[in-house]
Amino acid sequence: MLKLLGLDLDGTLIYQDREFFFNAFERTCNKFGIRAVDTDKLFEEYRQLSRDEFFKGTDYNPNFFNEFYKKEYGGFDGLVLHTNIFPEVKEVLEEFRRRDIGLFLATNANSFYKDIMLNKFNLKDYFNGGIYTRNIIRQKAFNIFRALVDNKVLPSNTAYVGDLVFDVRASKRVSVLDVLIKRPGAIVLDSENLNPSITVSSLEELIPEFTARGLL
Repeated sequence: MLKLLGLDLDGTLIYQDREFFFNAFERTCNKFGIRAVDTDKLFEEYRQLSRDEFFKGTDYNPNFFNEFYKKEYGGFDGLVLHTNIFPEVKEVLEEFRRRDIGLFLATNANSFYKDIMLNKFNLKDYFNGGIYTRNIIRQKAFNIFRALVDNKVLPSNTAYVGDLVFDVRASKRVSVLDVLIKRPGAIVLDSENLNPSITVSSLEELIPEFTARGLL
């Protein structure tokens, strides 16, 4: 039975206005003379890969590129203004809490960003199972494992939901049920051979999926 459910933040609970940030990214690429056959794919690579991976083999200075990009979208104020919550999130979280399923958040976002977004959308109180963020040594898999320890719950009674390849891999590393949320139109890099245990297009599909597997 499911006793603990973990969730990612960006792309799972909240999302950025893609067109706004894509346009800022495109202007930044033009400034640096970066040309791509598929700018949409390049943008997703920038969003989903580490900066070292994205700039590997190029002569571009990542810091200069990143700073110019931030200016184009208005810095942190622009990020906050153009971030929204998926419409079903609170209703689904409330339903899991009603069923006495513990909820935890594990995100690679930094603590400052995480706090701003949780406060903006009034989400903090849903996560009675803890809130775990990235730091120098604590990556996603470690934080999922830490949630298991803190809540005294076995991996077999736990699931984790995220929107990227890294989320699925982190879940598998600590043997919790991995759920990939791939929303309509979303591009998930390197997902061809990922073979997630469950794939959903909305958080609303979680309860029917878990029920069908005898977890609820």
